[in-house]
Amino acid sequence: MVSMSRRLLSGIAAFAFITVAAHGASKPPSDISGQAQVIDGDSLYVGARDLRLTGIDAPEWKQVCKRNGKDWYAGRDAKRAVASLLADRTVICEDTKARSYRRVIGRCFLDGQDLGELIVGLGWAYDYPKYSDGRYQASEAEARASGRGVWRGECQRPWDWRRENPR
Repeated sequence: MVSMSRRLLSGIAAFAFITVAAHGASKPPSDISGQAQVIDGDSLYVGARDLRLTGIDAPEWKQVCKRNGKDWYAGRDAKRAVASLLADRTVICEDTKARSYRRVIGRCFLDGQDLGELIVGLGWAYDYPKYSDGRYQASEAEARASGRGVWRGECQRPWDWRRENPR
């Protein structure tokens, strides 16, 4: 009886190992995929889906920041930078099943890398702690220390700007 239980457990363990190996444990989910059209620094159209990247927040289109003492629309530069990053490339996105303004809230991957982390690391979005659980804090700190993206000037956090400038 003991021998049979061991064989059963060994068989289950082997099946689990083969299943994980065959499907790739670190392979990103593929709920939504395709070439992305950039809406702004944290939102995309992928196929016919309007998708908001979870855990990050980029400056708004109309948000005025300061750089070298002059007005700077960092949200517009963020959109251009993300569009350049994604040009002619395929993203694979996971639908978190959450919705905001009828948009899918998701996490996307570019060549296996978390797109949110790439954008924050380039300095074009902030870690959004309310939704990220700190996932992008290290990337934000590195971008800030290097003076990349929004860190080349002075910008109010987008969530604070939206609160002070409702639609």
